[in-house]
Amino acid sequence: MNNPQSPSAAPVTEQDIGNLAPQLANYRSYWLGWGAESTRDDSVTWTRSGIAHPRLNAVLRVQDSDPESTLAAATEHFAGVPWLWELGDDTDPAIEKHLQERGIRQVGTTPVMALGLGRFALGDIPADLTIEPVSPNGDLGAWVDGYAASMGVSATARESAIEAEGLRPSDGSLERFIGIIDGRIVGTAELLVSDGVAGIYLVATDAAFRGRGIATALTGWALNVAQEKGLRVATLQASTLGQPVYERMGFTVISHLRSFKV
Repeated sequence: MNNPQSPSAAPVTEQDIGNLAPQLANYRSYWLGWGAESTRDDSVTWTRSGIAHPRLNAVLRVQDSDPESTLAAATEHFAGVPWLWELGDDTDPAIEKHLQERGIRQVGTTPVMALGLGRFALGDIPADLTIEPVSPNGDLGAWVDGYAASMGVSATARESAIEAEGLRPSDGSLERFIGIIDGRIVGTAELLVSDGVAGIYLVATDAAFRGRGIATALTGWALNVAQEKGLRVATLQASTLGQPVYERMGFTVISHLRSFKV
């Protein structure tokens, strides 16, 4: 892969990188794609996969909605699965205030990070690592197995995760990548092109292979694909483990998601 830069292309500015709205729209688009059981995207945005994982059943945004009725509706809708409120700066602050007043605790924050792709150059890839795309019609079982342990998807949830993956778009907007060493999948990464930005998701490395630059290589590969598609800004939500990796690649924190758990 190379890193073509058109001499006529305007440089990516700090304003471009800090433009949060399309990045949160990309985030919502990605997680709505997990809504195998149901989705909603109006004054309240939520996604329910039915998989026993709180991150895969979540309220993503609330706007212009009565906080008490929203709380009641969400509580009823997510009955039977673990779930979260995962809210960004596009949510009406009244709902977060209401949750806190009702004793629903904030359990964490997740950095929203962004990178100007005009600044990005694909670095060295570990010599023993091969990176390959996963066809939408490929082995989604192997894909799920590649990230399940890192992402907390249990063995009992495996088939449901495969089914949900099979329902995701096959129009080319979503691309999956795997890292392979000695025939074994040791890492994953995913690129969603949506709302004019490149969203990076499901960056995971087998615990036995961490510290070897695999996550960096897979993230970089996805970023390079995005750059070749003409995207100018990349966005992701970083775990505690991943944030230092992304900072070394040039990502900066521009906002945070706030997680609340009933």
